[in-house]
This record gives sequence, C-alpha cells and structure tokens, in this order.
Amino acid sequence: MSALDPVKFHADVSLVEKQTNRLAFVHVRGNNSPRALRDSQLFLNAACMTMGHDRTSDEYVMGLNPNTRHMRHENLAAVMETGWAHGQFQQHVRGHRLVRQAEDNGNNARKVAFGLTYTFYARYRRPRRTRGGCGPPFFVPAAD
Repeated sequence: MSALDPVKFHADVSLVEKQTNRLAFVHVRGNNSPRALRDSQLFLNAACMTMGHDRTSDEYVMGLNPNTRHMRHENLAAVMETGWAHGQFQQHVRGHRLVRQAEDNGNNARKVAFGLTYTFYARYRRPRRTRGGCGPPFFVPAAD
C-alpha cells in the first residue's frame, strides 16, 4: 500500500432484528500536479475537473458516514443516512471563490437524509455499474 492509496474502513452492526447500522470512513490524498490541474482547467472544459474528485498532491478529503437501514417489509426499508466530509483545497488551483466558500464552512460538508427504499425485484441484488461508472447498470441474480 503506497502513501497515496485511500484509507477505507466500514463496519456493519445489527443490534435490532431487521436493522443494519453501517459506519464508513475514508481518507484520500491526491497525487496530481497542481500545475497540471490548473492547465487542464484553463485549456479544457473546467466542468470536467471537480473539487474533491481531482486532487493535487497537497490536497486531501476525508469523510465519515453512519447510516441506518430498517427493513419494514420484505421489499420496503426505512433509511436514515448521515455524513460528514472535510477537505483541504489549494486556492491557486481551485480559485479564490470556491476555496473561500469551503473555508466559510470550515472546509466541512454535512448531509442528513431520511427516506423509504422499495425494491421491485426482491430476487435481484442492487444494481452494479460497469467499470468506470459509465454505461447502464446491470442486475446480478442473488445467490439462492
């Protein structure tokens, strides 16, 4: 494992019947040259470079997600997702406005979501994307 590999950790805990709690943590440090990112934003489409996705060697992002899923019925689940992310970004790469907006929040982002998830095909697992996240999702039959 090199110094640039992401650190990932997740644990699934079930304390109540039909309920799953997942705690996930990730820490990622960039490995791109700051000049290369600046040049690609200047000469290419700036929308193809996203803050937090393409990072320089001096930037990092880490996140913590505690999530809960309670199966109400065979195909219906009540879901609560929470999350926190923190990143450090370079102003001369990202621009003054974006870095200032991030610093106004203490370089933190938070999420809270509540909802219901209904699975239409109980005999199929959740959709999995093709390599690289491009293309249509496909279904994998569950093991009997």
